[in-house]
Amino acid sequence: MVLQYANNSDLRCYLNNHFLELNWATKVRMAKEIASGVNCLHNANIVHRDLHNRNILVHDGRMMITDFGLSKSLENSTKSIVGGICAYSDPQYLQNPFLYKRDKPSDIYSLGVLFWELSSGVPPFKNITDQTEISLRVIAGQRESPVNGTPMDFLNLYNNAWDGNPDLRPSIAEIRDKLNNIAMDKIYYGEDIINEHYMVQSQHDTFLNEQGIISNVQVTIPSNLDIVSSEQDIIPKVQDTIPSSLDIISSEQDIIPNVQDTIPSNLDIVSSDADHEATTTK
Repeated sequence: MVLQYANNSDLRCYLNNHFLELNWATKVRMAKEIASGVNCLHNANIVHRDLHNRNILVHDGRMMITDFGLSKSLENSTKSIVGGICAYSDPQYLQNPFLYKRDKPSDIYSLGVLFWELSSGVPPFKNITDQTEISLRVIAGQRESPVNGTPMDFLNLYNNAWDGNPDLRPSIAEIRDKLNNIAMDKIYYGEDIINEHYMVQSQHDTFLNEQGIISNVQVTIPSNLDIVSSEQDIIPKVQDTIPSSLDIISSEQDIIPNVQDTIPSNLDIVSSDADHEATTTK
């Protein structure tokens, strides 16, 4: 078999050299190309059985699947314990290598691990060199943690793909469909899901001008506003609706008049040294 020369080496080398240059649109495109290759195999009823970062070649930034040494038609497939890298291997196979017949869901598991690698830029279990230890961790259900900044749709996709139960893994057709509908606005950060559009809009709408006076404050900003005054400050006309625990801060000779009852919480209002009056508006 003669294959095309890949001028960017394999996926592992490519991520080592170019990961910081990749945005999420590019990462999703790379995932689509790998999934397209797996789709061709599965449509021909062939299982690769050894998908990992060294078997994905990169040519001009495009992904190509290679190394079909373990690939077999499902009609002729037999149980085998030859080959495979544990971190990418179906846990069912790792648990029963003499009994378990690797099939399409086995490739889907490997694909899920590859997708996580696209999100992180590093190989799975990179700090563990003992393949037996990796196998035991995978069998026990341990997976790599999500990476901050990952679109939630992409995270959920690879989580489903590397499910320990082969029956719960999506088909390659389902994976390709979901890859075509990845939303980029809901992003994973720790345990939180952040809407990036809201973050950008909030930063635009709420700001301090160069004199330290707050402008364009929106009423949707959360509560618990701390407004603290120094010992010489005078605070007139504070509305009854402002919480009793509210502290008011201004500089030493400032006076903060007309605090509106719509002042949102968690906002620190500080006046400048030039003693400008701070007027908070809706």
